[in-house]
Amino acid sequence: MDSPICKAEEVMEMLGCSKSTLLNYKNRGILVPIDGVKPMAYSRRNVMAFIDGGQEFTPWEYEQLKRENKRLKDENRRLKAKFFKVQNVITVEAGDLIEQLAY
Repeated sequence: MDSPICKAEEVMEMLGCSKSTLLNYKNRGILVPIDGVKPMAYSRRNVMAFIDGGQEFTPWEYEQLKRENKRLKDENRRLKAKFFKVQNVITVEAGDLIEQLAY
């Protein structure tokens, strides 16, 4: 069974690339090594997704999506709060208008 972790040398062999190309991929955020692991090591799943060009995202793209998702959740929460404030004002105004019409 293959290890879930690939050393840099193994990744270079799999990709048929040089160390400078692999470092270029790292610096551009295209194929990012696992944080805190020395020497550089990569997730086999990410490397295979990069090779296959399948539906999976690169680690950099995935992090971008997570940030965008958080930003949209925060915006959604703010908009809901504003909506409820407006809804409360409308409810109070409608109640006042009904009272005035009743007299």
